[in-house]
Amino acid sequence: MLHYQFILTFLPPLPETGGIPPITFREILDKVRAEECQPAEQLVMCMLCEEELFEILRLRFKKSMSAGHSNSAPVSTTDNTETPDCIFDSLKAILATDSSDVSEEEFYDSLWRTYFAELVKIGKNCRSPLMNSFADWESNLRESLAIARKTGVVQDDEFKSVISEWHNSPDPMTAEKALDSARWNFIQSNHEHYAFSADEFTAYLLKLRSINRYHRLDSKRGREILQEVASL
Repeated sequence: MLHYQFILTFLPPLPETGGIPPITFREILDKVRAEECQPAEQLVMCMLCEEELFEILRLRFKKSMSAGHSNSAPVSTTDNTETPDCIFDSLKAILATDSSDVSEEEFYDSLWRTYFAELVKIGKNCRSPLMNSFADWESNLRESLAIARKTGVVQDDEFKSVISEWHNSPDPMTAEKALDSARWNFIQSNHEHYAFSADEFTAYLLKLRSINRYHRLDSKRGREILQEVASL
């Protein structure tokens, strides 16, 4: 607990969604390593893994389009591409999948299911129930969105309101911001404030994750990226 107290004390306050991120996950990682707090390091690596994963998928998408591939199969990144160390080993195996072996839908489903399963595992190891519950919640949200895209029906009552807002949004960026607002509210409602605990540190990381996403969406390049990976 003392480790988290020191770490949280030195982290800058976070703005509301839409503000400028005051710190990067890499900078947080440096602070955590200085405190030699391995559980906190694992929690930060969860966020870094996702950031790198999105960048890898964005590059794969561009490569697929430039090579004239259809959207029916992903493109492997095994050719002359070094996967960052922060990517979980279980994800590296999926990223190395040959594009002829699976469909695009199967590829992305396997990738994100594995990622969130890793978050649950790390949340348990680091004694952060919030990481566990957020991973389950986010995974269920994504599944509900996928079903709504295909059928127009929201099967999970928990997500009816946010998916309705997402569906009725005038553009993809506004729709994504509606989802980020729901994520923020979930985080706020599911951790004990001022406890200097693993959960409070996790809440800081998850909020920064939303701030980073929102900030990227507000830039011209962010809009381009959102169009590229809207289906991920």
